[in-house]
Amino acid sequence: MYDLILSMRQWSKAGRNGFLWGAFMAVAVLSGALTWWLRDAFNIPDSYQYLAMANRQRDLIMLPFASRQLGVLIVQALSSLLHLSIEQSFVVEGGLCFVVFLGVVLYLLGRSSVPWWMIPAVVGMAFWPLQLDDLVLPDLLYAALLCGFLLLLWRSHLMMAALMLFPLMVARESTMLTIVCLLIAGRRRLHIREMVVAVLATGAGMLVVRHLTADAMPNKEHISPLFYLAAKMPWNLMKNVLGLNLWANVYQSCAVPKWQMPVHLGPLHAIGLCSVNFEGALSALALALASFGLLPLLLFKLRRACDGLDDRPDKGIFLRFCILYGGVSFLLTPLLGVSFLRLYFYGWPLFLVALPILMAEAKTSFRSNGAAVLFLAMHLTLSWTTFHINDWTVFVVALITYPVGGFLLWQV
Repeated sequence: MYDLILSMRQWSKAGRNGFLWGAFMAVAVLSGALTWWLRDAFNIPDSYQYLAMANRQRDLIMLPFASRQLGVLIVQALSSLLHLSIEQSFVVEGGLCFVVFLGVVLYLLGRSSVPWWMIPAVVGMAFWPLQLDDLVLPDLLYAALLCGFLLLLWRSHLMMAALMLFPLMVARESTMLTIVCLLIAGRRRLHIREMVVAVLATGAGMLVVRHLTADAMPNKEHISPLFYLAAKMPWNLMKNVLGLNLWANVYQSCAVPKWQMPVHLGPLHAIGLCSVNFEGALSALALALASFGLLPLLLFKLRRACDGLDDRPDKGIFLRFCILYGGVSFLLTPLLGVSFLRLYFYGWPLFLVALPILMAEAKTSFRSNGAAVLFLAMHLTLSWTTFHINDWTVFVVALITYPVGGFLLWQV
């Protein structure tokens, strides 16, 4: 039996590569089989928007979905070149992006001194098959592009990483967060020319998207995109954190609000309150605890390992970006919408990449194989409760596993 707390670097090169290839194939086959069995990738909310874009049904395309152009352009190219249907082209694009995503994560972990048990902890989560559930959405393409961006940071090709912001921006508008995190993480490493190129590449991507979406329909509330973004976060804060189900004349979440007041802000003329309901807040909390299994506990244990990253000349900017981008994405989830699990998954650079590498560099591991096995089993069990299981079950399993996991980590 392999020593679970043994570093991957202590294996022979052949043994390490064989294990990583085995893990890659197992996850790819299992994820593909589950996706084929469930067959709901084309029925998830918002998928019709991207299908309409790919089929050039302009009368159905609205903002902000229309601004996510790159994935649809690739699908149209695949359909034309390979003579595939639009649905088949989405499957091909999603499969290729999944391979890149999983392969890069395993490559980065294999190049570090992570303990053996961290590999199944990362690749054994429900996170991976759930990625293929959303293959019509731009999430997988963005993850693959972000993997390329991370590889460039890993190898200190900072100018090339700055240029990568152009395709990232054409793929999804959330690249605005990516460039902010890059500039903050690289404040001591990036030269002025690299910062300028990053800003120009992002701006060029915005211009391309603006040109491609010139005839797109407005959002369903018929308000400006800037006002929509400004109002979205406090609105979701009230609903998903405080349990207040709000109403507005441009977004009528109930027929008759219990209370309302007039306002005069563009198309917004009145806001009100429908009810107080904490189901959304419970769901947000449960999925925050379970989306990455027990890895948030490990993050708390390793919080001091983040000290001194500013002084590292090699991988400092890479780790700082992963921590900052992943952490902000994870914390902002309740403010961005109600697809909590998919939105929490945007924090993957922190939990799947930075956290295992920090653990390896801090030389932190369990005292025994038994403790590692127990922690790993609870971690994977909690992660898989997110796979099409109700929120109350997820919450109960989290309440059971977190105290035990915390006790095991306290002895690390």
